[in-house]
Amino acid sequence: MSDVAQLRAELAELRAGLAEEHEMIRDLQRVIVAKDEQITRLSAENARLAEENTQLRGQVAELDRQLKMNSTNSSFATVVSKP
Repeated sequence: MSDVAQLRAELAELRAGLAEEHEMIRDLQRVIVAKDEQITRLSAENARLAEENTQLRGQVAELDRQLKMNSTNSSFATVVSKP
């Protein structure tokens, strides 16, 4: 095989390898875009759940406050249940 033919064969092999690498890069870019979209969705869901958690904690605190204010609840239930 002549030097020129050998160089052409090597060049063709390099081009094929480069095409494979470009395809791999495109695949990885698609994965990155999908992961970025997933991160965006999960961040929004996390913010929503954090807000819901804050609201629920507020409701629990308010219910605890109301329960402590009305101390007759437990003694009233005892009096009512006695025959």
